[in-house]
Amino acid sequence: MIVKISTTSLKPGMYVTNPGLNPHANKGIFLAESEIKDHNEIDAIVGGNFTVTFIDTELGSYFADKPQIKAEIEKLYTLFAEVKYGEEKKRASFDVIIAGLGTAEQQYSRILSQYKSAISKISNNNPLDIAACEDLVRQLIDQHESISLAMTILTQLKRFDDYSYTHSLNVSILATAFGKHLDLGSEELMTLGMAGLFHDIGTIKIPDKILRKPGKLTPGEMAEIQKHPVYGSDLLSRYSRISADVLKIVNEHHEKFMGGGYPKNKYGDKINSKSYMVGIVDTYDSVRSDRVYRKGVNAHKAVSLIFNSRNISYPAFLVDSFVKYIGVYPIGSIVELKNGLKAIVVEQFSDSLLHPIVRVMLDENNRYCEPADVNLFDMSLRSDEYDIVRCLDKSECRLRLKAYLNRTRRQ
Repeated sequence: MIVKISTTSLKPGMYVTNPGLNPHANKGIFLAESEIKDHNEIDAIVGGNFTVTFIDTELGSYFADKPQIKAEIEKLYTLFAEVKYGEEKKRASFDVIIAGLGTAEQQYSRILSQYKSAISKISNNNPLDIAACEDLVRQLIDQHESISLAMTILTQLKRFDDYSYTHSLNVSILATAFGKHLDLGSEELMTLGMAGLFHDIGTIKIPDKILRKPGKLTPGEMAEIQKHPVYGSDLLSRYSRISADVLKIVNEHHEKFMGGGYPKNKYGDKINSKSYMVGIVDTYDSVRSDRVYRKGVNAHKAVSLIFNSRNISYPAFLVDSFVKYIGVYPIGSIVELKNGLKAIVVEQFSDSLLHPIVRVMLDENNRYCEPADVNLFDMSLRSDEYDIVRCLDKSECRLRLKAYLNRTRRQ
């Protein structure tokens, strides 16, 4: 489990991790992937003016013989994951989602192509086709739940070359899906979907040499990046079909609950709740994506980053709602169990978000085995050998979600 702690609370043997943040833009956060060796290293971190860091309680040697300390530091996460908020909604099964993946992929490709065409008009100094973009969002809103869920899985499989387009489409997909989870009406879903499509449109005014710079940005370059919400809302304000709420979200999606965001350093309820929603899914998709200055992280790390920002970057009730929707270990995540088995998460709405239903694909010797679905909550009541110890990145495991999905669809 990934938990945010003060650097003064670090102990030798703890494993520090980076849940997807850019070290150049988060100066006070110690971001690395390593086990803390000794107190000298901790003193150097604290002395380097790093005030907080993230640790993975499943890695490193510190927690191996300290179950009570581990349980205490994980307490907030555990309590949240075990609590149910009313009656849970019945979700489409993983196999039903896979069956709809071909249709979802066709829709994704078609909508992406149409979105590229609409946005390219601005680059050529032609008017943006707002009506066409509204039609794209309406397609996302009206699709069947199984197709909608399949599209959220597709957001994990995008290509780096198309980042500026796929990221905006992914944010629109995730924002409308999140809105549906909260039972929002069609008008509010349209607002979220349009804001998702256009949240980063202001970046077209920022030079590529800044956007694609692999190293640390200068203060001037960072200031220019932070103008993109203003550039975006100013550009969109020329179109009467764009609602005031969409403009507000585009302008506010980088503002933070406790302040410290941009462009106006707003805070609390001075920020539109839908701006927070778009900010959450923007962060979730962004940190999972490979960029020129860092590699993307797995979905569990992305969720952990958001969860650890409750009542800091985003209101707790929206963070909790998002994590309840997407899962602590989102569908499609590749996980390793304590007994060495490796599996794909196929359902997170079980009796505990920390113990989803998984499809075991590799045995303890990392060999392919007969696929078998296992309810980790049921198994964990018998033995902690079925606890998830980590979520694997694609470079750490023979199992590949994309290859598995393609193979399953051919059968």
